[in-house]
Amino acid sequence: DLGIKAYSSALKDIITVASNEDLYNLTQNGKLPDDLKEILINNITAHIWNLGVTNLDSESYAFVFSLLMEKNISTEQVNTYVEVQALVDGVNAIRATFNSSTSTEPVPVPLQEHYEVIGVEDVGTDAELALMGDVISNLPSDFTFGQTQIQALANAVQHVMDAAKGDTAALKVNDLILLGVIEDESTNIDDLKTAIASTNNNGTEVDSVLEIKELVSNATESSPAASRLKMADLLANSDDDLFADLSDVVTSANVSDSNPEVYTSDNANATLWLTPEELPTSVL
Repeated sequence: DLGIKAYSSALKDIITVASNEDLYNLTQNGKLPDDLKEILINNITAHIWNLGVTNLDSESYAFVFSLLMEKNISTEQVNTYVEVQALVDGVNAIRATFNSSTSTEPVPVPLQEHYEVIGVEDVGTDAELALMGDVISNLPSDFTFGQTQIQALANAVQHVMDAAKGDTAALKVNDLILLGVIEDESTNIDDLKTAIASTNNNGTEVDSVLEIKELVSNATESSPAASRLKMADLLANSDDDLFADLSDVVTSANVSDSNPEVYTSDNANATLWLTPEELPTSVL
């Protein structure tokens, strides 16, 4: 159809303009004039509608525009109506998941093809898709949708999955903050890496935000609380020479202000977390 071809040609011309290096830099720096941005969005929207593409609303416009401005979509990727519709469907599938964690209706998890069509890489396994969908469903309402932001989430998800396989090198505290697992940098990342690496290597034990939060909680369990619990075990199972048992624990654990260690008592058959403040002065 000549009309469709004309609209498709015009759309590709607009994408070429939107991919201009100067406009790209202005967008990245937040300096693209509002009036120029509005003109570009209106033109792109008009041509997409004229192609017969459906399910496109005002929020989808903004998302599609951000994709074009970040140069993730080339003119070769919008040669046909089907390709443009796939782009819009991918945008809508991801947006439908956004902020849906409190929804009473089940929301489908975006598929690998939805991420790929907007230029997001490395989201492919069932576990990766599940965690990615869960993360997006819990994003704050002021989250800015764009390929760069979603790729950053995908990278963080990949780091978690790598850690589950035993490769913890890339996993950082900022990944967990980005995924909504923790709120600040106070988490002991080394303990959490160990906890994640101890899960199965297919990622199914870390494919939700809640599962990872539980690992965080376990990895950061309060030492004094654990000490009191295990001290009770020690007292209950100690032989008559309690002082010798405690002295042995302190010596073996090498407890000091800078080195409260984990110790397994042979006598009491209990794991004991100790700090100097929690032991009797006579023992120290």
